[in-house]
Amino acid sequence: MAGGSVFFTFFSASQRLQLPAIFRLRHFPCLKRCAQLLRHGDDAIPFIGGEEEKSEKEPLRLWGYVDDEKKQIVPAESPVITCQCIRVPVLNGHTAAVFVKFKKNPTKEQLIEALEKFSGVPQELGLPSAPKQFIRYCEEDNRPQVALDVDYEHGMGINVGRLREDTVYDWKFVGLSHNTVRGAAGGAVLCAELLKAQGYITKK
Repeated sequence: MAGGSVFFTFFSASQRLQLPAIFRLRHFPCLKRCAQLLRHGDDAIPFIGGEEEKSEKEPLRLWGYVDDEKKQIVPAESPVITCQCIRVPVLNGHTAAVFVKFKKNPTKEQLIEALEKFSGVPQELGLPSAPKQFIRYCEEDNRPQVALDVDYEHGMGINVGRLREDTVYDWKFVGLSHNTVRGAAGGAVLCAELLKAQGYITKK
């Protein structure tokens, strides 16, 4: 996708919304979760501080490289990414509506094959927390759904669906990930496993 561009709308789960004081009790985690949905069940907030800037810049750092002399990450210059993020009443699960333009436009079959066959270092090393199949493509028109798909591969996998051609960009699709497992706790554990496997963490 070098030289391409990406636009996406990111629908973020609502764990961080503030609750009434009566529910700020560490002994009632279930009530706390229910209160979040009850209070914001009919609302969507079109602003999450810092989330859009982070979502546009962080992928470029992943696609960049490490400058050994300066000892810092040099971000990639492409693809160009623009996004908007919306807080929605979902406890777990980030959903993204993505539009992609390629320098060389692939077919739908090529895209699905690339997604489902993608395998990274965690899969190659067989790390305990690594999903066996990192990305799953959902053939149904109404998938992925948070209620049905967010726990795919114990929350460590990614769901993609509704891949179709676009009239402005080349392709569009919907992606779903578990923000508190893949995006936070589970992702941190997987990083630790990778550091251990590659010799960065050793016994003293």
